[in-house]
Amino acid sequence: MITSGRLFLVFLFPALFSIMLCGCEDKEKDSGWTGTGDADTDTDTDTDTDADADADGDTDGDTDGDTDGDTDGDADGDTDEALCKDCAGFDGVDVLVVVDNSASMEQEQQVLATSFFTLINSLVDPPPDPDWDYVSAKNVRVAIVSSDMGLQFGENGSIDGWPYGEPIGTCDVNEKGDDGQFSSILVDNITVNSGQIKCGEDASQCPTSDWTCSNDRCAPPGGGNSGEVSCPDLSGGDNWSETTKDEENLDIARQVACLAQLGKDGCGIEQQLQAGIRSLSRDDQSGFIRDNHLLAVIVVSDEEDCSVKDKGLFATDQWGGKQINTACSLPESNETDFLFEPKYFYDKLVELKGGQANAVVFAAIVGVPSGDSSPCQGIGDTLDGCLSDNSMQYEEAEFESESGGTFNHFKPACERESGGAVVTSARPGRRYVKLAQEFGCAGYVYSICNEDWSEAMREIARLIASCVVE
Repeated sequence: MITSGRLFLVFLFPALFSIMLCGCEDKEKDSGWTGTGDADTDTDTDTDTDADADADGDTDGDTDGDTDGDTDGDADGDTDEALCKDCAGFDGVDVLVVVDNSASMEQEQQVLATSFFTLINSLVDPPPDPDWDYVSAKNVRVAIVSSDMGLQFGENGSIDGWPYGEPIGTCDVNEKGDDGQFSSILVDNITVNSGQIKCGEDASQCPTSDWTCSNDRCAPPGGGNSGEVSCPDLSGGDNWSETTKDEENLDIARQVACLAQLGKDGCGIEQQLQAGIRSLSRDDQSGFIRDNHLLAVIVVSDEEDCSVKDKGLFATDQWGGKQINTACSLPESNETDFLFEPKYFYDKLVELKGGQANAVVFAAIVGVPSGDSSPCQGIGDTLDGCLSDNSMQYEEAEFESESGGTFNHFKPACERESGGAVVTSARPGRRYVKLAQEFGCAGYVYSICNEDWSEAMREIARLIASCVVE
């Protein structure tokens, strides 16, 4: 939203896992036995021939058909409780990241640059970790799109009917912003934080060959808290980075980190969710999604989504009074009447994958409370208490701008300080939470106010990796 304070979004990404359960026949019926008890030769009450009390044919005491001691159907010893159980074995993943490029992006884009190494490494080059049971993905494609959709609205991207004769902040009246166009690499180098990227002895997960692996974390040459890393060119000419089984790209993590540096001059009326749908629906980008791949969409932002369905929003009292920071969601009828419902984006993403709900993961690193006790961080079907949390309510307040004036905005759901100053102030991202809940075990939410996002990127990678075969 437009303020002289802070704004931020990026597109995050979510979670699926395939379990093949055995269907056991009723052996008592097959044998024609009509007595009491069971008809097999052991001493338990089931119809198989092992000595445990379940009805499968293995020798452990659980109810699945494998030989480990957990209750899922795979052969490892964990229960994979956070993963979806119905995703098939996709042979790759297409990742779209929506990044808020409005005025509050600077600090978060540096955090994002570092965090992308954790996401990409976990997928294509995971460091040694006894808790990581997934094969390396050989086919990974990543594109970045900004939240800047200008002042367009509706499914057709119209800007006709804008009621004002002048731009609103950086939102040009006669333009559609980036209109879902995938970003190219816009910077020459990026800053990567030290001590956050997990690595193995060969340091192959680190940004460049002169970084080292110290205490299982990447460290820049010469030490320090961060290091400058040059940005490579994209191969192939497309505005995305990829690695394939036939053509390995060792620079993919660095390319993606560089792609995400979009600056902070984008339209402050952020339409993060609609920007994602638009980018995947453009004819000139239709080749990005592949039928045999999982689709993962990630949003990163410190502002609520304002994906405008109806231009009537622009004629409300709030817009006329220039209270556009809160006009999207207050009064509640503004959101209901003039914005796309979160369910709309669920349906659109599933439609893009041919109706396969198990072929999409959604994740959001956005304005929700941080900390271990937060009810708003985690898998989509565990967030029941999030939207009723006090921090997640739209509560309007007056704030002082850097220029000495004041503006109205929502109270933040979370804040992060560095050196005694607030560097992240994120407004309640209720619409992202609702969308993650629509995706259930394939949705994921994390607070943008955390200083280190490696935990979130690791979990998003786990949701993806659990659905992808080598």
